[in-house]
Amino acid sequence: MALNESRAYNEPVLLEAIAKGDGIAFRAVFDHYWDKIYSMALAYTKSASLADDVVQEVFIKIWGKREQLPAVEKFDAYLFISARNEIISTLRKKVIHLPLEEHLHQHISAQTPVPDEVLSLKESQALISEAVAILPPQQQRIYILSRTEGLSQQQISEQLGISVSTVKVHMNKALHTIKAYLAAHADKGTMLWWLVLAVISK
Repeated sequence: MALNESRAYNEPVLLEAIAKGDGIAFRAVFDHYWDKIYSMALAYTKSASLADDVVQEVFIKIWGKREQLPAVEKFDAYLFISARNEIISTLRKKVIHLPLEEHLHQHISAQTPVPDEVLSLKESQALISEAVAILPPQQQRIYILSRTEGLSQQQISEQLGISVSTVKVHMNKALHTIKAYLAAHADKGTMLWWLVLAVISK
C-alpha cells in the first residue's frame, strides 16, 4: 500500500510498508535518519565521501533485509548498530601503515560530538599502553616498532635480525594479549571499544 508523503512520520507503519517493498516508505525512513547516520560516520571517518558511502551501504543492507523490519522492536538502535559496523569496516580498510596514536587522533576527538558516546583519547591510549607494558620484551618491541613507529614486518625483521615469520608470530601473540586486556578493562558498549579493536587488529 502506497503511503501518502504528507502523512506524519509513523515508523512502525513505514517499516511494515518497506517490508512489502514500498519505495516511498523506504525514502521516508532514509530521509528521517540520514543526518544522524551521516554525522556519526563523518565524525569517525573525517571524510564526507566516506561518510556518504557509509550511509548508502547501511541503507542498502537495510533494504536487503527489509522483510525482517516489522520484527525489529527498536529500529533506531538496530540502525545505529548497522552504522557502527559499517564505520568499523570502513576504518579497517583504511588502517594499513598508520601508527596507532596517529590513527586514533584522526578518528577520535573529545571535541567531536557523537550521540550517546563519550570519547576520551587519553583514556584509550592509556589503556593500550597498559596492555603493551605487560607484553614480554620481544613482543613489546615488535608491537611498538609496528604500531608506534609504523614499520612493516619486513623492516622490523631487518632491524632486529630475525625472520619475517618470527615477527608475525610475536605480533600475533602481542595482539592476542592486548585484545584480552582490552576485553577485561574496556567498556565494550562504546564506539571507542570497537574502533580501538579495529585499529589494533590490522
